[in-house]
Amino acid sequence: MLILMLTKYNIGTTDKNTGNMTGFSIEGCENVFDKLLPLFLEDMFLFYWKYPLLEQFIRVKRLMAFNAHHTLYGFLKILTIIYSYENDRKNPLAYWVDIITDRLLKK
Repeated sequence: MLILMLTKYNIGTTDKNTGNMTGFSIEGCENVFDKLLPLFLEDMFLFYWKYPLLEQFIRVKRLMAFNAHHTLYGFLKILTIIYSYENDRKNPLAYWVDIITDRLLKK
């Protein structure tokens, strides 16, 4: 039912099957920031327990709207925002900072 609603709003989904559970993912800046996030913000009070996650998306969207993700400073700022919220991660922030710094400074 949720996938039907997302399709109605032209939000692309990808099916994910993890063995004993089936789900879906929503990928891409346009789908997440331009289509899905505004839907959540309309009824933000329904997602009060997820406010920190929505706040993270709002902060990243704001930086991306000003093309900050195209600069080393902006990209590092976005990574710092993402890593400021708890999550189970395989790599620490320093790992990604090294990769981004190396790639952007080589160009």
